Amino acid sequence: MSKVTVCVRFRPSNSREKAERGESPSIQEIDQETFIFK
Repeated sequence: MSKVTVCVRFRPSNSREKAERGESPSIQEIDQETFIFK
């Protein structure tokens, strides 16, 4: 499989999101090829 480069821009979290999960964004690895950015 070929390598892929991804550029991601995060918007600032709103007050509800900050209360739910804190200040920093989270990156969750599902497997070697799948990620969830929150």
